[in-house]
Amino acid sequence: MSFKQTNDDLRAQLKDQIDFLKSSAKNYDEGHINEAKRIATSIRVLVYDKNKSQSLLTQLNKKNIQYYDTAVKPIPGNLISTPILVYLYCGGAEPTRYLPRITNSRVQKVNFDQWWNGIAINDNKGNVLTRKDLILKMCNRDGGAHVDSELHDDYAAISKLNSVGWKYVSSEGNEQDIMGVEKASVRQIGYEILKSLEDEFPEYF
Repeated sequence: MSFKQTNDDLRAQLKDQIDFLKSSAKNYDEGHINEAKRIATSIRVLVYDKNKSQSLLTQLNKKNIQYYDTAVKPIPGNLISTPILVYLYCGGAEPTRYLPRITNSRVQKVNFDQWWNGIAINDNKGNVLTRKDLILKMCNRDGGAHVDSELHDDYAAISKLNSVGWKYVSSEGNEQDIMGVEKASVRQIGYEILKSLEDEFPEYF
């Protein structure tokens, strides 16, 4: 015998996921970048539908809200990968690294399919990860909700092999790969969905 959750129960679950996202975002911004995996897991709970498994927003009949899209559009024909949801921080005593854009003057609101299937990361090898690709591959194989012995080739190229291609060159001329674009991108996706939910459920913010 199963127990059917009421709408109030589901809204309480939604508040939990919003609180998880807010907490993980804060921890990420304080330097705990592996919180990206927790962010990915909450996003999957909120929006991912598969077969008979319904996302939380689908169960609440709220998946078709408008979503904030902060992406910078890739330049067609550009041979250098474009930071889409992130930017490169360079300078000062802190290391060169990817940071989420958080705010972006080019922000727009789009429907779910446009947002979920919009490009999150591209690289110099022709690999493209949409928001959906990035969230599910991090969540399902790279420690968000499960650890798999193998990662998808495109995700591994970006997250492990720096196929995005950006490097830091020290004053001595030494090159070092700049890693973490996938985590910073997930942090930005977390920002987008929190902003979207705040418009729809201001009482939880």
